[in-house]
Amino acid sequence: MMKYLRGEVGVTLVSVMIIIVLTTILGAGLLTSATMEYKIVHRLEDRKQAYYLAQAGIEYARYRLQKDLTWRVEESEPQYLGNGYFVLSIVDNGDNQLLLRSTGWVADVSKTLEVDLLYTTAGGTELVEELAGYLIISGGATMQFSNHIILDGDIRSNGDIEFYNRKTIPGDVLIIASGRVIEHHHNPPLVQEQIIQNADEYLIPEVDWDQLRDLALAEGRYMTQWDQGQFRDGVVNYIEGDVNLNPAVDLSLQGILVINGALRANNSFRINQGRPNNRLMIFVDGSVTMNNRAEINAAIFATDRIECYNHTEIDGALYSRKTVRCTNFANISLESGHLLQSIVEEFFISTGSGDASDQSMSLSGWREI
Repeated sequence: MMKYLRGEVGVTLVSVMIIIVLTTILGAGLLTSATMEYKIVHRLEDRKQAYYLAQAGIEYARYRLQKDLTWRVEESEPQYLGNGYFVLSIVDNGDNQLLLRSTGWVADVSKTLEVDLLYTTAGGTELVEELAGYLIISGGATMQFSNHIILDGDIRSNGDIEFYNRKTIPGDVLIIASGRVIEHHHNPPLVQEQIIQNADEYLIPEVDWDQLRDLALAEGRYMTQWDQGQFRDGVVNYIEGDVNLNPAVDLSLQGILVINGALRANNSFRINQGRPNNRLMIFVDGSVTMNNRAEINAAIFATDRIECYNHTEIDGALYSRKTVRCTNFANISLESGHLLQSIVEEFFISTGSGDASDQSMSLSGWREI
């Protein structure tokens, strides 16, 4: 039988301990290396997904702008997609150019892309000429006319059009509805050749409200309340806030009048009446209500409803992104000259759809920041 000396036992114990420590260190090193490699791989994957999310944000922005070229946002709400989300920023960059910035996030990893979007308003002239062919256009809700209505010019609605009681409409006027044309107790009725029902939706153009305000500021015609003594012909006259005109107002003006709010006019409201050579375009970022003998020689574009009550006479046109309603002796005749001014063409923007919208804007200068 072999006997180990006391010293030999100690050496063996130390050797075993060294082997255990080395094995532990090696295992820890391998585990750390594997963990770091795992994190690197996943971080690279997260960076790739964040980049794709940023690209998706740019495409989403282009889609939204095709629907509404006036859409702007300093920082959008997160748009979640897959394992992450993107956040958008869209700002004007001058000369019909927008700066699109999209940041994609996955966990704590982000990627940001910037793209220049150039849009063209070369179709402005065509848009205005097309608009000038219509007496009245409304964007969706039912258009209504009742009680002694005289309409001389083509009418178009993206919803139904309803006529109540007496009306006078020349036989060469075209009535176009994306819904139905409904007549209640009329004599004589419209002839079939005048009516087009279930037509395609009419894409009402947007208005560049920021440009209107900036030009008014440059001309010193930006006002916080109605002051027709400050109006000037041939430029953009801009009023910030609602306008309530009561009692009578008699206004003579050529060029552009902008109201950033609702327009309410009562009791003998007159614009350019008896002045057929005055060309006036009124932009209203809100609703329009005219009541009690309003007499207007102008074209009106409103983002909300336009309503005429009790003896309204208009030589011009009415365009509403919502609806138009007239009752009790309204006489409206098309006078397209209000739109056919070069100054008007600058402010209408085509939203387009399908291929047409793709041709109206282009993306360039893709860059990662």
